[in-house]
Formats: sequence, structure tokens, C-alpha cells
Amino acid sequence: MLNNFPAFDGLMAVRHGNGRDWWLIFQRGFAPNASAPTNGCFVYLINPDGILGPTNQNVGLSHTTNGCHLIFNNDGSKFAMVSWRA
Repeated sequence: MLNNFPAFDGLMAVRHGNGRDWWLIFQRGFAPNASAPTNGCFVYLINPDGILGPTNQNVGLSHTTNGCHLIFNNDGSKFAMVSWRA
């Protein structure tokens, strides 16, 4: 367990540029009646020494939905987040 709050569809891992480590990125799940939009992602670094983080990073436009998809391109150099509702 990395934290004590729920994630949702927006969960993705990508190999670090060093070819050894991994980045794990996700967005926190919203409570059923949440109305405060967010675009914050939680970022963890996974390496042979363990799991570091999270750090927070804002990505794209803010939204208020648990319907989201995070994706990287094939070489891991580009990242996109798609939400079905703003």
C-alpha cells in the first residue's frame, strides 16, 4: 500500500529514462459528492532501493470525474490524460 486514499482509472507506470527504474503516476479518486476540480497527479519513483514519493504534479485541465485514462507514448517521452467529463 502506497497511501490511504483511493485511486481510480487514472493509473499508469512507465520506465524511467535510465532504463532501470520506473515512474508510477495516478490521480486520486473523488468522493461521490466531490465538486472541487483537480488536475493533480501523484508521482512515485520505483528503484532498487524502494519506492520514493509521492510528489505532486499538475497535469492538463482540472476535472471532477473518476472516469479518466492516463497514457504514455511508446518511448515514454509524452504523457496524456483524458477525462470523459470536465
